[in-house]
Amino acid sequence: MTNKKTAMMRFLNLNYILCENDLSIYSHYLFRNVVH
Repeated sequence: MTNKKTAMMRFLNLNYILCENDLSIYSHYLFRNVVH
C-alpha cells in the first residue's frame, strides 16, 4: 500500500514537473513571438 502510494506521488510529481516545463517553454515561445 505504502509503495503504491509513493509510486503514485512520484508519478504525479513527474507529471507536474513536465507540465511546468511545457508552460515555461510555451510562454517563452509566445514572448519571443510578441517581441519579434
